[in-house]
Amino acid sequence: MKFIDLISIFLLMVVSGGWIAVCAVFAPAYKKMSAATYIEAEVLNSKRACKHFAPALILAALATLLSMLVHGDMSSPAYYLSGTSALLLIIAGIFVKLKVLTINHEIEKWSPADPPANWQDIRATWIHYHSLRTVLGVAAFALQAIAIIWWY
Repeated sequence: MKFIDLISIFLLMVVSGGWIAVCAVFAPAYKKMSAATYIEAEVLNSKRACKHFAPALILAALATLLSMLVHGDMSSPAYYLSGTSALLLIIAGIFVKLKVLTINHEIEKWSPADPPANWQDIRATWIHYHSLRTVLGVAAFALQAIAIIWWY
């Protein structure tokens, strides 16, 4: 039981910590970049992030669900905290797929030499979506941490 709990909290830490870094580091830097620099940086960062965060998010949700099922005590509030954590991760994954990746794919088509006229508005939406996703991830991390502490 402890092993799966440690795996779930580690993966949640990786995902939510990475998302916090995007909001705290990349988003403010993106706001100061020219269109060409922003496009180039975003395309490179998105490809790399998708390669690493998508599997980590899926594994974190699965480990959190497994943690909940291994403990199996439906009378414990920790059971529901862990389940809610997994649900938030699933919602975050769906949100990323429907909203964030849609913008990422749009940006991939842009020319750094000729960005669309509304590129700053799209960048602002991208930052907003990343902030919402980060809130979901941090809440999932906190709920799972509380659940684990509660169980022990």
